[in-house]
Amino acid sequence: MGDFNAIRRRSERFSNGGRDSSMNEFNNFIMESNLFDFSMGGLKFTWMSEDGKSLSKLDRFLACGNFMNKWGLASVTILLRRFSDHCPIILVNDFIDFGPYPFRFFNSWFKLDELDFVVLKAWMNSTPSGTVDRRLLEKLKAVKNELKLWRADLRKKEKEEYIQLLTNTDMLELEAENMSLLFEEIRKRQDWKKRVMEIDEIHRLNLKQKSRLKWDVDGDENTSFFFHGIVNNNKRKNRIHGLNIDGTWTTDRKDYRKRCGIFLKKFKESFYNRPKLISDKFNKISDGNRDFLMGDVIMFVKDFESFGILEKGCNYTFISLILKSNDPLSLKDYKLIKLVGCLYKVLSKILTNQLKRDLDKITCPEQTAYVEGLKVNLHKSKVYGINVNSLEIDRLASILKCKSSVLLFTYLGLSFGSNMKLAKHWSPVIEIVKRKLSNWKAKCLSFGGRLTLVNSVLSSLPLYCFSIFRAPKKVINILHGLRRRFLWGGDEANKKAIGFLGMLLRNRKKMRV
Repeated sequence: MGDFNAIRRRSERFSNGGRDSSMNEFNNFIMESNLFDFSMGGLKFTWMSEDGKSLSKLDRFLACGNFMNKWGLASVTILLRRFSDHCPIILVNDFIDFGPYPFRFFNSWFKLDELDFVVLKAWMNSTPSGTVDRRLLEKLKAVKNELKLWRADLRKKEKEEYIQLLTNTDMLELEAENMSLLFEEIRKRQDWKKRVMEIDEIHRLNLKQKSRLKWDVDGDENTSFFFHGIVNNNKRKNRIHGLNIDGTWTTDRKDYRKRCGIFLKKFKESFYNRPKLISDKFNKISDGNRDFLMGDVIMFVKDFESFGILEKGCNYTFISLILKSNDPLSLKDYKLIKLVGCLYKVLSKILTNQLKRDLDKITCPEQTAYVEGLKVNLHKSKVYGINVNSLEIDRLASILKCKSSVLLFTYLGLSFGSNMKLAKHWSPVIEIVKRKLSNWKAKCLSFGGRLTLVNSVLSSLPLYCFSIFRAPKKVINILHGLRRRFLWGGDEANKKAIGFLGMLLRNRKKMRV
């Protein structure tokens, strides 16, 4: 912790000047030292010059991996400066309770024979009353609650069984040092080890699903540590440690919810009756093709088809805040994503699957596109001008009720208006690759895992930029260097062995020539 007199990215300085080389050196120091940088709240900058024209984020906390694993939810807040040109910063390990966690269904449960019985029992024993959609919703809630109880009891039993299996195996192996094991004892040992591997595999699959990664290495024993690190990293980034509300930094979750409610009112429609697209020329699905479900779900679908409404409380949605910046300060630094409820998803999935099968039957030349409630978000829009007076740009922006700006700007990760022949303008691409190729990931994966990650995932990251701009040779060399460092990170013995093997093959080829 301290004043490093260096910044990590251009957004951490509000002034002209600054060398990209110093930023690269500081970022390389953090990456090579296996350190983690905390996101900061409260203020954006930690240092201000005497005249107030220059501001920078120079002070920060850096922590090692062991600290992050033990206190992963710690947060850093920048306090107001009083008498110094630097702001005091404080590290707090305070847990903010946002209520119960959303229910998560793990795919590994399909490997357990008890799952079908638990779901069927909960569904049949639930006899709610009310409308069709209310009854279906209550049955789904009953299944969810039963799965929670079943999984909690199963996790407890698995933990006890796991410890007992390891204890029995250790005791049997100690006996084997003094006498030969009987055939029955050898078979028990094999069964115990097989069961331990099954429990470990279920745990690994759960971690992989929680990490939300699309790749995996079958048989790589180190991937559990890798997935665990990814999960902790996601928790740390997605955690809301505070928000700046009306100029005051607050950590009260009630204030968060109140502010989100005010923000969401901006997206509320002033009308509810939408025009229906009806035409005699449109083809329709026959009644026989509609009846493709049974039981409570088909009753719910038919009820919605007849009345077209859902009872209040049956279509609740959840709001998820997706981080947009490294140091979030207010709701503007988050993307608000609406997560639809289960019943709405059932309806949409059923209609989508049915339409896919009969799409050729219900489309005709008169049906081209559907436009529904689309509009431009002027609060996020900007007006740019090329060879246009700045006053004219400001006038147009005031008419359109948006902001005016100048080149250069970043769109979809690409820098527009800058000379892409210069390596310094490729820093966003390099930073993305650096984040994906952290040293701690290399240490958690075997050589095969690192090779799979480099080839299957990371090789495609810069291709989007390469398809538009021609990268300088210096950028290509930097990216290749990052990939090589990650591939050989923490495995110098393999590097020397394979290098020696390559030298032998080259010499053998020369001898043949």
